[in-house]
Parts: sequence; C-alpha cells; structure tokens
Amino acid sequence: LSTQAGDSAFDRFWIWSETACRGMPFRPLFARLRALVATWPELQPPIQFQRFVSPLNESEPVVYSSFRSTRGVPVHVWEPEGGLATCTVLVLSMPSCLPWSMQKLALDKLADAVIQNFDAKIYALSGAGPRGQPYTSLADFLAGLLDLINELPLQEPFVLLDNSCGAATSLLWPLGSRLAGAV
Repeated sequence: LSTQAGDSAFDRFWIWSETACRGMPFRPLFARLRALVATWPELQPPIQFQRFVSPLNESEPVVYSSFRSTRGVPVHVWEPEGGLATCTVLVLSMPSCLPWSMQKLALDKLADAVIQNFDAKIYALSGAGPRGQPYTSLADFLAGLLDLINELPLQEPFVLLDNSCGAATSLLWPLGSRLAGAV
C-alpha cells in the first residue's frame, strides 16, 4: 500500500517512529521496526536509510542527526559526511499543516539534492517553540523563535527556508543582515 508519491505505510510508520517521542526517536518502536526488517527482507527501510547519492558527488553521502536546543526544541541537522559545509540553510518547518513525521521525508530528499550540489549544512526547526512555554501573542512567538535561531551555530550568511505558512515571515527583517537569501 503506497501513496501517489511512492511512500508505503511502513515508510510513514518508520519515519514517525524517528520523531514520535517529542520530536526524538521512540526507541522501542524503532527497535521493533528494525527487527521486522531483519525478519522479513521484503520490508525495506525508507529511502533516507538507503541514502541516494548523486552521481555528481559520490564521495559525499548525507549524514542526519538531531538534538534538543537549550530551549527544548528539536533541531534536525543534515550535513555532508565529511562535515565540511560551505554554506548553511535554516528551515523553519512549523507543524501547522503537517506533522514533522510527514515533513521529514521531503526534507531528506531536499537535503540530498542541496548537500550533493552545494555542500550545505541544513538545520531544521520542527516545532513552534519550547515545550511548556505557551505564547500569548505572535510577537512572543517570534521573539522566542529569534532567540532560538540566535543560539544555533549557523555559518553566516545563511539561507532561510520559511515553511511557517507566514507565521515567521516577519523574521526576515531582524535577520536580514545575516541572510544570503530567503525562500
């Protein structure tokens, strides 16, 4: 059973297991899925575990990792295997329309293309703000998001990819001098 994009239910379940525990892997489920793959060879891990490597640069496979910021927000990172990036992309990926587990597969594919062709390091923020800190206004939300961006080790100037459905677009002004571009 697959979607029109070719993603199976097993792929989506696997991807969800990576971020099911407050944006981090749900280890018991992840371990169970790996056991299923070992038992039934016809089940295959999603594409991000079988990394596509562009023929333009076969020596630089993509490495994915994630961590929590000091504010408790999940930060996802894609980078060239050697760790040498010549530019940085920051993705603001707010879960307003789609949960992170559904956005991650698209970002994996984007990361493959961008890293293979531009040796970039990509940071993605997958949540609206720190856990346990409800915002009372859009201004509070944006101030918290700007503080979070300021604590990231971004190589400047960086490219901002805004997938916030407009909620974070006004950050272009305070970040303007630090940006190489925005999408």
